Order: sequence, then C-alpha cells, then structure tokens
Amino acid sequence: MSSRPLKVKCAGGAAAQTLALMNAIYVTQGSNREFVIEYYPFGTGGYWKFEILEALNPHEIGNTAKLSVGHALDDIPLTPGEIVKSHPINSKGFSLEKVYSLIRKLKLDSLLLSFRHEVPINGSMKRLRGVDHSALIISGGYLPLHDKRVFESLDKRFTAGGLISPFGTTELNQFDYSVAIHYRIGDKRAKYSNPGTVGDDGVLDPKVIRNLVEELNLLDTRILVLSDEPALAQKLLSEVGVTAEVQQKRESIWFDINTMAKAKLFIGTWSQVSQLASVCVVNRGGVAYLPSNLTRKNSLKWKVDGINFYIPQFLDSTHDIYFKK
Repeated sequence: MSSRPLKVKCAGGAAAQTLALMNAIYVTQGSNREFVIEYYPFGTGGYWKFEILEALNPHEIGNTAKLSVGHALDDIPLTPGEIVKSHPINSKGFSLEKVYSLIRKLKLDSLLLSFRHEVPINGSMKRLRGVDHSALIISGGYLPLHDKRVFESLDKRFTAGGLISPFGTTELNQFDYSVAIHYRIGDKRAKYSNPGTVGDDGVLDPKVIRNLVEELNLLDTRILVLSDEPALAQKLLSEVGVTAEVQQKRESIWFDINTMAKAKLFIGTWSQVSQLASVCVVNRGGVAYLPSNLTRKNSLKWKVDGINFYIPQFLDSTHDIYFKK
C-alpha cells in the first residue's frame, strides 16, 4: 500500500484536463491520499495551455512544463491548439512516440505500465474503479463521471479559483435553451486531406442533428449551436432547416460549457468537450445525446444515466467542407 500522492498524467485542452481532475478526485475521495497533476502541454503533438491551474491546490500541482522526448523548446508555438510539426509524434520517420502508439494499439501498454504501477484508464469505468493504493500513476483515456461528491468538489474548486463553474446545481431544472448543440468542425476537415489525425470520423452530417431534434419535437424551440467555427456550423444547420443562434462573443471554454449545461437537451459530437458538457447537462437536470458507433450501440466503456446515444453519419468525402476553408 502506498501513501505517496497519486500522480495523474494528462495532456490536451481544457476539457481533457478537467476530465483528468474529475477522475483524480473520484479515485482519491473518501481516502487520506492526495494527488498531483502532471501536465504535458505537448503530449498530443500540439501546444495546449494549462487551464485548470486555478482549480488546484498548490500541493496538487506537479511539473506542468514537461516536453516529449526529442522536442525542442524553441519550437513552442504561441497559439493554443496549434500542431507542432517538429514534434516526434508528427514526424514521418521513426520516433519513440510512434513505438508507444503501436504498443497502445496492440493493447500491450497495460502490462508494461503495470511494472511501474501505472494504470492507463483507457475510458474504462472498471479500470477507474480498480485503481487502489498500490497504483502510483494513472494516465490516459479519462472518462466523464456523474458523481455528486466529485461535482461538489469541482464546483467548490472552480468557484474558489475565480473560474466559471459549470458544475453547480443552483439553477437546477432552469433551462436557458431548449437545445444546445456542440458542433465540432475544425480538425474534422482533415479527415481526407490528412487522414489519421481525427480518427475514423469526419464532419457530422447536419441531417443527423435535424432528425434528432425533430424526433424530439424541439425543432421550433430556441436552439443554440457552439462550435470552433460557429458561423459555418450555423450555416450547415440552416441548410437542413434548423434555425440556431450562435454566441456573439466567446469568453472562455468554461463559459461555453456552462452555457451548454443550461440546456434542456444537449447534442454533442465526438470530442472531450462534448463528453464533459454532457455530464454537466445531466447534473442540472437535462438530457444529453452523444454519438454511438454505427449500430446505435454504446461503444464506450462507461454509462451515465441521462446520456443517450445516436447513430452518427458524416458528410461525404466530396463535400466542399473538406477542401475549402
């Protein structure tokens, strides 16, 4: 049994960081064990800012400036989310990062990491629940949770840190919008021009959203769409008969998630922002929909009451969206 703080390794944007924090709180709640967040700003092959610093206590902050092996500090871009072309994970030749990726694909990482008492969560609730005091590190594939004590801790942390908190329930069952849609476009455009960067999907066909909203008799209600390209998302929806508002000014990711959390119905696309928003919606009394695999079966290794799944379909490879920007 270890009394050492649990090391929580994470990378990616604000939503990914928050899911890591959510999982860390879940694993250590009810015990005397503490945790330390170790953040890798270049761990995904791009640069992301450490966005949850204000939500952490001083003793929970580890090394937040680690670089992947072989990456030079001189190559750091200034724009969050920008791909670092010189990063080993993006190189066309051999790199250690690619060896790690292959090991993960072959599902050999759990065995190898167990020798250093590291548990990769890999999106599995079973794995998360199985983390005990013998574990020294957790990493990768953090999942959204709807746990009362976790949400109370997150709400307290965000409020105390001066961040907008989407985790409170003071406005329970009071909805600003009938429908909120998180329509991720951005990197999905690279499905055909740069395959492998966005998984196996592409830009969601807006007809899927239209059919879902219509099926739920909400087509004529107040609808909001949030996106990395809001004007384009609004246009795509309008082309299939969905009239949606967009935010005139984006304040922060926390503002966006808090806005989504105030919707009676939330429809997300495949992203960690959508996953995080979905549990915040459920926490406030709403209902959420996330994409399933192609048979409507939940292909994820977790389940939350109030989160349903729809069958995704994507814009055809000949659509202009993949070639024009």
